[in-house]
Amino acid sequence: MVAVDPAAFRALYILSILSTRFWPAWIAAIQGCVALSHLAGLRLEIMPWAYGMVVAGWAYAMLLILAVGTWRHRQRIRRYGADPAWFWQLSPSYKSGARHDECLKMAGGRGRRRVRDATLID
Repeated sequence: MVAVDPAAFRALYILSILSTRFWPAWIAAIQGCVALSHLAGLRLEIMPWAYGMVVAGWAYAMLLILAVGTWRHRQRIRRYGADPAWFWQLSPSYKSGARHDECLKMAGGRGRRRVRDATLID
């Protein structure tokens, strides 16, 4: 675990840099806390059950953040019809600082109405 958790932190950190979402950054931060908590396990005064609770307790927060991120993703797909998750998928107008409504106009007006029509067809 001492080698796995820092590797997981590095992977989640890279994911948070490449993503346009909030949850990878939060999960990377929590995974960093898990990786650092292994340093406490090196002390002889620490009780094993307390060390285990500290290391495993962060997993529940990570699951909650992942569930909220998934729920918000589904909301954005339902509302806008698309949800670009990576920075290279963002439109140039969005990257230049245009408002979301202006980006929808530039993209041909894709939005809530089109999503409802697509769900009725399926």
